[in-house]
Amino acid sequence: MAKPTARVERKAEEPTLDLDTLVKQFVSRQEAFNEFMDVIQLLHERGILSALKAALERYEDLLGVLADWLNSMGTQSPANLLELVNTLTKANIRGLSSIISAASKGAATSGNKQPPSLEGLLKSLEEDDVKRGLWVVIQVLREIGSSSLE
Repeated sequence: MAKPTARVERKAEEPTLDLDTLVKQFVSRQEAFNEFMDVIQLLHERGILSALKAALERYEDLLGVLADWLNSMGTQSPANLLELVNTLTKANIRGLSSIISAASKGAATSGNKQPPSLEGLLKSLEEDDVKRGLWVVIQVLREIGSSSLE
């Protein structure tokens, strides 16, 4: 009679986690958990979580832009990359998050619609939100213009 070619091994049962053990582990690390939640809350309040979420949702686009930028810089890339990192450390994350969010919402709402007429555009200038948005754009342009003189 032929012998079997494969040996069947008995699987050991995976250990189960007891609910009491889990509660004891959680309680023993309560202070660390509270600190972690405080950090998450601060990131949320500062708008950093929103900016990270937006960046993660569009990471391929961001990497493409960064790769194109690095390729266009050639041999100057390391110096310019350090300048970019230095500039990003000074960035207002909450403002950046607001701009990214507004741009995404604006692009989504204007997606397949017919462009407004000139009269429609002029009427929209009466809206407070449009006035505030234009003021932000003017301030950004002012900063770009002043930094280009340096």
